[in-house]
Amino acid sequence: MTSIKAPIFDKLSISIIVITLFAKGVALFPAYSIDDWIQAPGILSIRQLLYHVLSEGRFGQAAILLLLKQVHVTLYNTYFLGVCLGIVAISLFASLSVRFLQIDGFWPQLIVATLIANHPYTVEMFTWKTVVIFYAIPFLLISFTVVFRPYSLRDFVVSSAVIAAAISLYQPILSFVVVLVLGRWASEALRTKKEDRREPMAFFLLGVSVAGTILYFVLLKITQAILHIEPAGRAAFIALNQLSERIGQATDFYKTFFYKTEHIVPSATKFILVAAVLCGYMALIYFSAKSNNTNKEKLRFVLGQICLGAGIFLSSLSFLLFLSLWWPVPRMLSHAGLVWAGLLLPALHYITGRWTSLGIKVALSLVVLGFITINNAVLVDQIRLNQRDILKANRILADVERLPDYEKVSELCLVGYQPFYRQGISWVLGEMNTSAFYGSFGIFTEIAGIPVNKGSQDEGKALCADKPKWPKIGSVFTHESIAVVCLD
Repeated sequence: MTSIKAPIFDKLSISIIVITLFAKGVALFPAYSIDDWIQAPGILSIRQLLYHVLSEGRFGQAAILLLLKQVHVTLYNTYFLGVCLGIVAISLFASLSVRFLQIDGFWPQLIVATLIANHPYTVEMFTWKTVVIFYAIPFLLISFTVVFRPYSLRDFVVSSAVIAAAISLYQPILSFVVVLVLGRWASEALRTKKEDRREPMAFFLLGVSVAGTILYFVLLKITQAILHIEPAGRAAFIALNQLSERIGQATDFYKTFFYKTEHIVPSATKFILVAAVLCGYMALIYFSAKSNNTNKEKLRFVLGQICLGAGIFLSSLSFLLFLSLWWPVPRMLSHAGLVWAGLLLPALHYITGRWTSLGIKVALSLVVLGFITINNAVLVDQIRLNQRDILKANRILADVERLPDYEKVSELCLVGYQPFYRQGISWVLGEMNTSAFYGSFGIFTEIAGIPVNKGSQDEGKALCADKPKWPKIGSVFTHESIAVVCLD
């Protein structure tokens, strides 16, 4: 039995899967991100990869990598499966989320679920092909916990373990849980009639999330202690002397997130969303004032909704507030669509008139349509950038192979990097992890068909000090057994 009284795969969830396929289906075509290239065969050993993910607290990823190793499968070659699973997982999660938030009506559910699944910040999860499966599995696991009845101790224990497993794969999944809990509380409060209130799922989800997070940290500490793994800088918490700087960073972030011009999310889109949110809260205050409740009850209700809305607003940054490294990249903020869904609850609940409701639906539909096209644009640009990167790397290898003493070359040293192109493809500027020519040795290994050894950067910089920059003549030369390419 489930608390969400609908099949998991029904008209809504299948519709979202189809829409998300239109938005993110380009990811099914071969194209790799900046960080994907380092997982090309011959670049990182499995031991190096395991140490990296364990140092960042993702022991669940380490377990899956070891399992895949046993069956001779690499993530570099299984991106198609990962993308398919990712599209289904995020669509299923979005469709269950709108029910969890008690949004009524097929069309409002469809619009909001599409907003959750296809906010432009989610697309970075699909540009990073070798790890998209690690984003997909946590969404499936969280969806698994959402549909449980909160009456069984067994369900509580199982769901806590599921939450711990999800965090061990993708820590930002906790941000989704925080918004779901706050949004459910807001939704429960909006339904003033007793018969409209449903099971206390928010408390259940909060409880299993706290228990699951504790279990995750216990397992993490045990794993790192046994394997003698030092935590990476990204996993460290903020120090007291960083608080003032963090307040300024957070303030700038909230301004950018909600109204400043941002390339990946147009300001017009933000204007529509903010206007809909403000209309919702104004409607909430208006209808509360007209209710038969006492003034004290009205004030308590309005303040309670505003506080929950403020919590949802602040959760757009979530746990990044407390980490030492300031790293608000899109894949860490992929719950942005769910944040907007939570803030839109009053509008969806109170603005029910024929024309006003239609106006909200049309406005949000325009936002969703824009998000779908941005998803397409980012993924298409990734393919274009890959083509540029590969062609550029091929030109560099051709220059190396034309060196008179090429036969004695055993290492390739690229000095500096040229990440962007004169005719820019702009999504890379938004840190969408699409592709950029960072002199990645994965690209050269892929083109050459043999492992390319990485020469010393320090030695290369000294050798390039008085040399022209590639592609000028003299920018590629040999030094002993090293082919040196002076990029920048």
